[in-house]
Amino acid sequence: MKKWREFLVKLGVQTIPKIDVEVKTASHKSNQGQRLTHEYPVYRSPHILGILAAKNEAKNQKLAKILDKNWNYYQQYKQWTYYYFDRAKSSWEPSMTSDADWFAQLKTVAWLPTTNGTMAKPGELFLSKPETVSILGDTVPYLAIALQKEEFIQDWILRGRSGDRGRSGDRDI
Repeated sequence: MKKWREFLVKLGVQTIPKIDVEVKTASHKSNQGQRLTHEYPVYRSPHILGILAAKNEAKNQKLAKILDKNWNYYQQYKQWTYYYFDRAKSSWEPSMTSDADWFAQLKTVAWLPTTNGTMAKPGELFLSKPETVSILGDTVPYLAIALQKEEFIQDWILRGRSGDRGRSGDRDI
């Protein structure tokens, strides 16, 4: 089995959930009737969305660990920017930034395992650090898996890390 995996990886088969990049085109018609276009990427991941749709705790744990380990790769695909043509500047300008479909789902769906055996949204969880546990005890849900990358933790707004503030802006936890 290991040799097959190595063979497939050498062929270019993805070993982590894939991000699809779709190039879209914004267009504008000038006063002279000239059509101006600007391409921009939109990021999607049916692979990650499929894992979330399954609502399987073991798969979600594995997904969290894969995202954490490979966050340097994934974070570049978490948002995309739409452009508009600014007539005053005669140039394309960034208009709005949107979360990629997979990133929006990961932020809003209860998918991370908690120490009390349920799944929760990232913003509802606390990291099980001694200082946090000593203050909050067992009154809040804690993340049931260990994460390594501070950038990953920050992007998910997990509470209980150093310098983090509660929802109401209370003192550091």
